[in-house]
Amino acid sequence: MGKLYHVTSRKNLDSIMEEGLLPQYGFLSDMMMEQRRAVYFFKELEEVTYAMRHWLGENIRYVYDEKDLILLAVDLPEDKIEERYGWEALCYSRVPPECISVVDFPK
Repeated sequence: MGKLYHVTSRKNLDSIMEEGLLPQYGFLSDMMMEQRRAVYFFKELEEVTYAMRHWLGENIRYVYDEKDLILLAVDLPEDKIEERYGWEALCYSRVPPECISVVDFPK
């Protein structure tokens, strides 16, 4: 599948690099009434850009300072990923730290 992308707060980075990404309910999960804990990913960098300029950027500012956000690139086997909505991918299990790296947000 290639790289997947996850937006989070820089303050989470130390625990992510120690424990990995853990499935959970985030602030948007509650709004969307998600039924299961998951780690949510964008499948393309273009989708990150679009989301940050629109729906995610508009909502995430209520939880995090946008200057505090980082973008993670994740490499996972396809059997760990469930695709949804064409642009979103989910993982219902822990994502190990060795699969995670910090990358720059697209310009």
